[in-house]
Amino acid sequence: MRLFFLRKVSISLAVSIPLVLFASPALAATKAGSACTSNGATTTASSIKYVCTKLGKNLIWSMVTSLTPIAASYSPADIEKAVSDSWAQWRANKLKATPKLILKSQKGYSPDWEVVTKKAVPYLLNVLNGNGLKMVPTPFFAFGETEEFRAKAFKEYGCKAPYMKNMEMAIYCAAADIGSGGLRIGRPGEPMANGYKLNDQEIKLLTFIDMHEVAIFYEAQAQYGDIAYDGTKSQIPSWLREGTAQIVALLGANDLVTPGGAYSDFKQDGQTVGPKPEGLCDKDLQDYEGLDKHWSSGCVNSQNFYAVELLVAKHGGFGALYNFDIFFGKNEDWPTDFQKAFGISREDFYKEWYSYLGLAQTDWPSIRAPKPAEHY
Repeated sequence: MRLFFLRKVSISLAVSIPLVLFASPALAATKAGSACTSNGATTTASSIKYVCTKLGKNLIWSMVTSLTPIAASYSPADIEKAVSDSWAQWRANKLKATPKLILKSQKGYSPDWEVVTKKAVPYLLNVLNGNGLKMVPTPFFAFGETEEFRAKAFKEYGCKAPYMKNMEMAIYCAAADIGSGGLRIGRPGEPMANGYKLNDQEIKLLTFIDMHEVAIFYEAQAQYGDIAYDGTKSQIPSWLREGTAQIVALLGANDLVTPGGAYSDFKQDGQTVGPKPEGLCDKDLQDYEGLDKHWSSGCVNSQNFYAVELLVAKHGGFGALYNFDIFFGKNEDWPTDFQKAFGISREDFYKEWYSYLGLAQTDWPSIRAPKPAEHY
């Protein structure tokens, strides 16, 4: 049997499916994004180190990011080791908790979707919460065959934004719409009801997708701090948002599906992120600084992952990724926030990316002015 995955639709959902976590009292002392008084001061809360950082005219706590510099050769082994080491530090902080989660399935729908989601979502929630991040509302996942069911589930959850097919506004509402209408994992033409069973490859892919949405939700929530996200803030550049979700999902899914295995092996089968681009795609990272989230080819979808993989490996690890979200939530000046979080300017990183692709300098695209923050 062949795995069927509507890549175009699912990528559209990549920005749109949110989730949320019950805020544990143990995390009440989380300081990321909150005000501090002395630039450069450090503190530790729940095993997470924070530094007081000046952002514009404000002083806020941000996660301490540390990374051993890697060789300038950009070898895949160097990149993957640096990413794995950073993730291992985050995984070591994983909480042992049972986060609250709401699941709603259409009558007769395959129970496998809920079974997989009940394992995947809490795992990543506990990793991200254990590293000082937090979700405010309770995550809600709806699984169903028909648009009528999904629209009703969306309304019952109490979302304030207008309903849109494939839940384009769901990121503001803490509701995840995953099913054969918005996103299908299964064999072509087969309904999800009547005893449908997911095979091993489908379980792997659904685990990745569940975690992908969890990662997207945290990116959105990081902009809001202790206030449940409602869509009133602009969104970060599409390539950075999607690449962050991809890398966090791939590492989390690898932990769960192939424990002890290298994430480099997990990504090689092409079911999740695809191969590293061998050159420029038909759209460059600069083309995805705005709202465009409809990846025109597998190449441009993959470049999101590999660009963020490079950022994690060379510029601050996973703490830097979420510091960026927190900084952006304070001022929506993404180029300034980018340099503050990663220690490299937007322009210099793009040059580094083109070099990483193996392009001769004469073939590098010209660096255009950054697109301003935009609102969906």
